[in-house]
Amino acid sequence: MTDLERRALLGDREAQEECTRQGIVLPCPFCGAKAEIDVVKKGYKSIISCKTHWCGFLRHSYNNGDTDVNAARRLLSIWNIRQGPPIVRCGECKHWHKEHCARGPSPCCTLQTPADHYCPYGEPKETDHENMQKL
Repeated sequence: MTDLERRALLGDREAQEECTRQGIVLPCPFCGAKAEIDVVKKGYKSIISCKTHWCGFLRHSYNNGDTDVNAARRLLSIWNIRQGPPIVRCGECKHWHKEHCARGPSPCCTLQTPADHYCPYGEPKETDHENMQKL
């Protein structure tokens, strides 16, 4: 995996656009396996599909009078969009309580952490909407 692909998978929009320009098909967003783009019916339909038999996710695009190349590029730009992982600061984390992380074992659980500290183990607090759904 190249640095460009790694950045694209981490949510870097510029890297995703560059992958699309270079014709790089990012791995399947569901299982991480190799994916390929194919023109299924020349002048009519293109697909990108996961190549594992157990996942097999695919996305298709009809050409609607456009060229196969343009339709495939449009489809690739949609496939290559990935959301980056959420950045959760300690003050927003469900494990953080009174300046300490209560998630164990983590390096933060023994330290006093400021609310704006970043920890890779952070998990967002449940919203009021999520709490209401549990009732």
